[in-house]
Amino acid sequence: MFTFLADHLLLSLFLVLAAGAVVGAIPFGAVRPAAVGTLIAGLAYGVFVHIPAYRLVVFQDLGLGLFVYLVGLEAGETLLRGFRRQLPLIAATVLALGLAAVAATLLGGALGVSRSLVLGAYAGSLASAPALSLARELTASQLPAVGFALGSLVGMGLAVAIVAVLIRRPWPGRRDPGVALAADVLPADVTAPGTERATNRAIIVATGGLALGFVVALFEAPLPGGGTFALGAAGGPLIVGMFLGALRRTGGPHWRLPRATDQTLRRFGLMLFLAAIGIASGPAFVTSAFTLMGLRTLALGALVTLIACGLLIGMCFLLGQSAARTTGAVAGLFGQPGLLSSATARSGDPRVAGGYAGTFAIGLLSKVVVIPFLL
Repeated sequence: MFTFLADHLLLSLFLVLAAGAVVGAIPFGAVRPAAVGTLIAGLAYGVFVHIPAYRLVVFQDLGLGLFVYLVGLEAGETLLRGFRRQLPLIAATVLALGLAAVAATLLGGALGVSRSLVLGAYAGSLASAPALSLARELTASQLPAVGFALGSLVGMGLAVAIVAVLIRRPWPGRRDPGVALAADVLPADVTAPGTERATNRAIIVATGGLALGFVVALFEAPLPGGGTFALGAAGGPLIVGMFLGALRRTGGPHWRLPRATDQTLRRFGLMLFLAAIGIASGPAFVTSAFTLMGLRTLALGALVTLIACGLLIGMCFLLGQSAARTTGAVAGLFGQPGLLSSATARSGDPRVAGGYAGTFAIGLLSKVVVIPFLL
């Protein structure tokens, strides 16, 4: 039976995707963790059904490329909205993620966690699939995926709890007026009249932008110490997506997709990437996760989440930001719309969305940029 499944790759992938979707339908606080559920389903599947990693690479690249390209479209447009107003929040985000990366390295060494697991735990505890992809490429190991899965389990739970506590503990921001600013309004949905026209435009935006992204993915970037690495599916489509998102439109078509289409394709891309990663990493997961090293990696993931959030919250307070904007900033640090929706439903303060806009794009980039420096 297992040999039959291993021989039929598409069947295996969609069985894992379906299982992940079922798990994702179960609410976890404010978030429905379809992505994490898919990764766990893939890891469990890979324990019993052994599919060589090279057969899964194209699906990993396709899924990740689609996800980061669409995220980049939103991030590029968001980053430019009220940039000067959000600059203190942007600086705080970069500093918090950088210090959390340093802490992950030091704590990982103190706990005896291997560097590959440290990279994965950092990416997972802060919900960054692009960082996971880069970590796997640089280490040539499946262990970052194991660390990512363990870090995700504790990171998402802590993120939900932190947002819930923050939104109920308001404090006034001495430098944060209680009125809505332009930077506090997220980009409006994009609409196109006519079903056929909207469909054609969505296909052009997705395929044309992704083609450019995979071209840029071929370029190499320098590494500390004199080495180089290709930007790959994590970097190329992200850079192109952010560039096109910042342009908003070139001539006729708007580069953003309608929100429903965007969210569906984005989630499918992320699930496809994590399904392929999970299947390939199943054997490594079963030999590493249920050990003392696995427990240490869980602890490391929890500490990284608490350090990153604690630093960001503390800096926001010192910068005179309100609790509402700080809550949105924490949601943006994880790039989780579910956390944002939960916070805005409980508060209704537009500064929550403003905080999310201030940290989402720069957090996405920062979590990827620090990975090579953790090696």
